[in-house]
Amino acid sequence: MLKIEIIGIDDQTGNLLIEVDDKPNNGNSQVVKGDIVQWKVRPGCGVNSIVNITRKSIIGSTDIFSSNPPRSQNAQNTFWKATANVHSSDYDVYIYEIDWLKDGSSEVKKFDPIISIKPTTLGLFYFLLLPVTAFCAFSAMHLMLRKKKKKGWPF
Repeated sequence: MLKIEIIGIDDQTGNLLIEVDDKPNNGNSQVVKGDIVQWKVRPGCGVNSIVNITRKSIIGSTDIFSSNPPRSQNAQNTFWKATANVHSSDYDVYIYEIDWLKDGSSEVKKFDPIISIKPTTLGLFYFLLLPVTAFCAFSAMHLMLRKKKKKGWPF
């Protein structure tokens, strides 16, 4: 699960300050295919709510949430959730926009982060597992046959 938490507002730029999986982040994060992504507004951080989370329709932006797009999970719009498509390609990039409201304001502000799909390493693991297993089995069999021949076994 990818946890994106809005922890405040940068005084100089007006951009959101966020943490990803409890670590400071500039807005670029990665998710595993099929995993849940959560966006949460930390209470008292100066952000009242998230108005919307939408993909930007620009070249290079892929809708990795087409099956289960970001939706608010509470009446205050401070907790949102989506699920990354299981059929997304490695390195797909979701360029999106968080529309949000500052405490005490009705002016919608925008923040432009990015989420990309983490590459799958399991496929490479299985691709290498078969030849390595076959090599080990062949080597063990060859070693056993050599030992049997030295002991004078007929085969």
